[in-house]
Amino acid sequence: KGSGEYLSLADSDDWNFGSGNFTIDFWVKMNDVTKREMLFSQSQSPGNAIMFDFYSNQLRLQVDLGGNGIISHYVSFTPTLNTWHHIALVRSGNTFTTYSNGVSLGSSSYSDSIPDFAAVFAIGSRYHTTSLVWELFFNGWLDELRISKGIARWTSNFTPPSAPYDVDTTPPTVGTTSPASSATGVGVSTAISATFSEDVDSSTITTSTFT
Repeated sequence: KGSGEYLSLADSDDWNFGSGNFTIDFWVKMNDVTKREMLFSQSQSPGNAIMFDFYSNQLRLQVDLGGNGIISHYVSFTPTLNTWHHIALVRSGNTFTTYSNGVSLGSSSYSDSIPDFAAVFAIGSRYHTTSLVWELFFNGWLDELRISKGIARWTSNFTPPSAPYDVDTTPPTVGTTSPASSATGVGVSTAISATFSEDVDSSTITTSTFT
């Protein structure tokens, strides 16, 4: 990528993270470390946005709501120019962690929910909602960017993936159910609930899910 290039994706529930777990990971190779570089962003209006950028030898996740910063997860990062680095931003519960090449760069604790911003999701730039222009273009390469909603893929140091990503065909697993499996004496009007290993579409759940 060079100056003026970016990828813009239509608003989607896929990046409405709320207070749930998520992982955003990608490979990055930087041409310049002397200025602010936007990795991804979603800006609805002044003071209402989520941004993940590189600036002053830091990787910075910033979430603003109503002009106030509700999440400011910053970690030190000194990249090597023209070298690929695997970056992963993970939320697990209230813990935000950024990894470089599988090694934690640091964690922060926030219980805040990330708002559902009504805006395009931009990779490699930010849309300035006051001046109505694209800015902070990333100078370098981004590859294999993956957004995993509902999944904290890593909660400790790990070995970065060594092959391109493919379609995830592994179904979620059932964690706990209520009533418990093989329970007896359960009333016919008793509500049934279950937890899963990741977010699922309720329309895809059938009785066979639990057999």
